[in-house]
Amino acid sequence: MLIPMADVPRWYAERKPAGAIAIRHGDDTLTWGELERGANRRARAFAAKGVQAGDFVAIGLPNSNAFFETTFAVWKLGATPTSLSWRLPRGEAAAVLEVLKPALVVGGEPDWNAPNSLTADFAPDGYSDEPLAAPVARYWKAMTSGGSTGRPKVILDHQPAVTDTTAEPLLGIPLHGYRGGDAGYPAPSAQIRTCPIKAYGSYLEWVTRNRWSGHGCNTRGGGRKRSIRQHIRSHVSRCR
Repeated sequence: MLIPMADVPRWYAERKPAGAIAIRHGDDTLTWGELERGANRRARAFAAKGVQAGDFVAIGLPNSNAFFETTFAVWKLGATPTSLSWRLPRGEAAAVLEVLKPALVVGGEPDWNAPNSLTADFAPDGYSDEPLAAPVARYWKAMTSGGSTGRPKVILDHQPAVTDTTAEPLLGIPLHGYRGGDAGYPAPSAQIRTCPIKAYGSYLEWVTRNRWSGHGCNTRGGGRKRSIRQHIRSHVSRCR
């Protein structure tokens, strides 16, 4: 069954026990219900800043629960997320943003001087967390590249922002995570742990496209990161 990626948090919240953890970053956690409600609030805040269906939104956030919440919020508006390193120097950021022309920049360095932006610590206080009905984004992600000429490029993934809840898993990753001992992973659990591999190339793709709810990696420990790279080497957009 095809569902919009924007609906993935709600899809899990309706099928998992109340309080099931969706994302863990350090000591911070989000349940599937909290991820859904937070993304709805952020989506309304982004809409108030002018984001519409078909737009691009640049996300310059470090690995965090807010990164996932922001990405789902962008999809909920029918827009396409683009992940940038939050530490890009001003000149590089300006060159990327000139090509991308995002409707909104979330996070990034203050000296990026984006014309329409929200700070990394932005909180969508006062906005409704009720579900939104929005068109599906034409492109589920857009990535940037320096290219052979050194000038930045925007690479669009032409798949729409939908996921098949009955699809076979990509990359041979089990639907329910790794068993204890598999590739150095602990026993599976119903959560994602954010790690230094950007969501577009790894976890977010596994969760939204494969229904994968196994144990991810934490923010330390090279062994797990090396194991992940063996599976997704050609699918990863890593943090700088």
